[in-house]
Amino acid sequence: MDLLILSSKRGRRSVVTSKILSTVVYCMAVALFVLLFNFLIQAASLGIHGLNAPIQLNSVFADSPYAITYGNYLLIQFGLSTLACIFFGLLVLFVSSVSVNVLLPFFICGALFASTAFINSLGSAVPTVLAEFSNLSYTELMRVDELFKSFKTYNLFGQPVLYLNLTIGLYIIITALAICLTYIIFRQREAK
Repeated sequence: MDLLILSSKRGRRSVVTSKILSTVVYCMAVALFVLLFNFLIQAASLGIHGLNAPIQLNSVFADSPYAITYGNYLLIQFGLSTLACIFFGLLVLFVSSVSVNVLLPFFICGALFASTAFINSLGSAVPTVLAEFSNLSYTELMRVDELFKSFKTYNLFGQPVLYLNLTIGLYIIITALAICLTYIIFRQREAK
């Protein structure tokens, strides 16, 4: 189907734009489903008024330095999970545009996504470089609860930068590069 659409004068831009938009809509739908699921779990355990309780009431966040409520936490979780899902979805779109085989993007991106869990399962036997890669992965950004357990900063050119700011900035750059390269790849496929 790509060859038929790409043979038109404006086919390339339309195809890539529609693929990007469908990726964003799909990721938002999945994140919305997870938000509703989490909301129902929190509302069932705490009640609707319990969403105004501080997150420190949960043993997971007992030492959290953040003064937010469960309701705020759920909204932040939805926003960050959606953003991370969109970033990862657009990377998958880029890998699928490069690949000729249909299953190759599934295995490459699946391995990238699962590598964090594998690295974390190794514990202290992991070299520092791999541990830092694991901390800056898509999976860790999607797991919002880790962000609220304590402050996490990285030393970037002698300045402390919050983990969240660093990862979002890093993934904005990676995603913008992936989108540009996807447009370039589809431009080369366009029939002349």
